[in-house]
Amino acid sequence: MPYNCRVSGEILYRGELLTQERLNKLRGKEIALVPQGVSYLDPLMKVGEQIRKGRKDSASIERCGHLLARFGLGAETEELYPFELSGRNGKAYPDHIGADGRAETGYCG
Repeated sequence: MPYNCRVSGEILYRGELLTQERLNKLRGKEIALVPQGVSYLDPLMKVGEQIRKGRKDSASIERCGHLLARFGLGAETEELYPFELSGRNGKAYPDHIGADGRAETGYCG
C-alpha cells in the first residue's frame, strides 16, 4: 500500500464483529482460506501433505483422496510437488486447502 493510503473498516460474520480472537476460533471450522494460486504453497512439501496439513492418520489420508477426486485429480497428485502441477490441476489444487469439508465459508487470499 502507498504511504498515504488509509485502510479502515470492520468485517461482520453472521451479524457479529469478526475480531482476531473470533477468527482464530472459527478458522478451519467455519471459515477457511482459499488461496488464489499455487504460489501460496510450500514448494518443498508434497501436495498431499499440504492438503492434510501434515496429518498422517487414515481418516486424513482418505479425506485427501476424496477431495482430489472431487476436483477431478487422481491419487497420484498427492505425491507431486506444487511446481509439478500444471494447467487446470495447478489452478484447482489450492481450493482443496479450504474445501476439506469442515469450513462453511471461504475467504480469498
